[in-house]
Amino acid sequence: MAVVDLLAPSSTQTHLRWPTLLFLAMALCFWGCDRVDDEQPGTARPSAEVDDNAPEDERTSSEEEGAESEPDDESDAISPSVSAGHSHSCAIDSDGHVTCWGNDRHGQLQAPEGRFVQVSASPGGPVRAHEGEPNTGHTCAVADDVQIACWGHDEYGQASPPQGSFEKAVTGWDFSCGLRSDGSIACWGNVDDEEVPSGTFIDIASGAGSSCALDTEGQAHCWGRWAHSDGGFLYLRSERHSRFSPFDLEQLEGPFTSLSLRNQPGYSDSRNGECALHSDGRPVCIGRSEHDTDTLGASTPDVKLKTLSVGHYQACGLEEDGRLHCWDGARNPGGLYRDVSVGTLHVCAVDMEEQIHCWGDDYYGQASPPEGRRLMFRAKDIPDVAFRQISVGDDHGCGVGDDGTPLCWGNNHQGQLTIPDSDFVAVHAGLRAPELYAPVEAVDESRVDRVQSCGLTDDGQIKCWGYGGDEAFSPPGSFDSMTLGPTFGCAVATDRSLTCWDFQKVLDTPEGTYRQVDTGVYHACALDDEGQITCWAPTEQGKEDLEFIGLDLFDPADGPFESIAIGAFWGCGLQESGQVICWGENSPWGDSPHPDLPEGEYQAIDAGLYHICGVKTDGSLACTARGDWEEPTLSEGPFVSVSAGVRYDCARRQDNTVECW
Repeated sequence: MAVVDLLAPSSTQTHLRWPTLLFLAMALCFWGCDRVDDEQPGTARPSAEVDDNAPEDERTSSEEEGAESEPDDESDAISPSVSAGHSHSCAIDSDGHVTCWGNDRHGQLQAPEGRFVQVSASPGGPVRAHEGEPNTGHTCAVADDVQIACWGHDEYGQASPPQGSFEKAVTGWDFSCGLRSDGSIACWGNVDDEEVPSGTFIDIASGAGSSCALDTEGQAHCWGRWAHSDGGFLYLRSERHSRFSPFDLEQLEGPFTSLSLRNQPGYSDSRNGECALHSDGRPVCIGRSEHDTDTLGASTPDVKLKTLSVGHYQACGLEEDGRLHCWDGARNPGGLYRDVSVGTLHVCAVDMEEQIHCWGDDYYGQASPPEGRRLMFRAKDIPDVAFRQISVGDDHGCGVGDDGTPLCWGNNHQGQLTIPDSDFVAVHAGLRAPELYAPVEAVDESRVDRVQSCGLTDDGQIKCWGYGGDEAFSPPGSFDSMTLGPTFGCAVATDRSLTCWDFQKVLDTPEGTYRQVDTGVYHACALDDEGQITCWAPTEQGKEDLEFIGLDLFDPADGPFESIAIGAFWGCGLQESGQVICWGENSPWGDSPHPDLPEGEYQAIDAGLYHICGVKTDGSLACTARGDWEEPTLSEGPFVSVSAGVRYDCARRQDNTVECW
């Protein structure tokens, strides 16, 4: 669990105005009232400046009073709060400073200077959680002068907010919306303005492609797009899939005080897809019941909450005293909290001491706030030594130095850098499991966040460390070579038979003799003595997942091959002629072709989950793009081997020096 201190004490993150009379009363004292607690959702904020083009009723007495002074006492402190998105998270401390962490590909972590009162980190879109790098990401926040600032990806204008005073900002995958101070809604980015409802509202929430708002009577109004659970394609409201969507919130009987929409659209049908908090404190969700039947208005858990947040596979909420409840597959660490936010596969919460705690998927560092436990793996973190052998995972790497010293670097949250005492000839860095495509009832959070390293000793033994601690499972036997994937590892024994294992036991393998084996996410492939390939799914969960997504991974290209490299849902074989032949898909849904290396003669290849690298016979390198990143700029070499990771790749020269990118 990652922790970071937010310093000053304060109350929980405030919400929005209460219906009817309180709404009218607030209009009278709107800029003179101090911020209030969640029990009184009406929120008033001082304003330093007003947009001259804003509607008449948005202008405030600040025009006469001048700019606000700096906060000089505890009453002006801002409630620390947190927002967990898809691949990044953000928090506001009691001074109003925004800090963001995780994926910064589009600059979504680069918060501007200023004092802010509420922040929203964008959710996931129609891409799977770890399928390459997210192709979007932005952040919006409401400043204490009630203006909205946005930063990050802006291809559709989602990070270019309108002028005016706002109570709340929310972000979708490729759009943003805000609740104006007069109760109206404004949206920008890839959104149909004609669908945005008119009227007066008290709260707003957005998921990946759709939004909902509560009117002054506490009833929901929704607009935007939804996802088809069979492939992730977005549809307009009139064409949406028959499964539950945010639009079904409109059928629920309120009054409600707040809303939360699922962080990522429905590739699986979550039991609690969208939720509303009833005025009596009950969480009311749409989705699937505990008996896996479609329900409208299922209420879980049986407690009264003051706030709630829904992610992709999980939901969390806080009781009045700050007690945390998480359900639908989420882990509950216990304790009392001021605010909680659920991202796609991770959760962040602010405790009573203003510390941020995050848990769950940390693939992009989104669950590791600054000064937290995570050391993100960067190419510059690799030790400046010569290597006999090197293996790159996603957020850590391992290898054997030229002097025989085993080394690991990067993220150590599972202890994967803590190498046991042995003489190793090779050390392999495991991968995090990408997003799970099985039905939600099959999801085990530990499958996402368990990472190991394993090494082959000079006497042929395999030793593993990391996930499992001192009890980390290591397969028995004597081996010549091994490989380590995100959910299991495989090795070729000294008698040329195969052994595969997960984090607990030895797995089934095909009979026969083999000279090489490599692993994908759900499947493994082995090269026999004749150069032909056999593929299979070693784990029962892998078999179930493959049956669920309907992808055939067991029909590789015909050999003979000299070596193989297996990616997530595809593979490549290196022929004796130096030609590389690939097969399979670069997506579990069959909508993305396998990567292909440029034409040429190769001497070595290696596969990441979604890309491949090769060393040509002249020692030069070639790599396909990682995810949707552009193809990398590579050094001229000459090189003798390459290791393809998730975020970084490394190649070894003839003198055993290593270059990474």
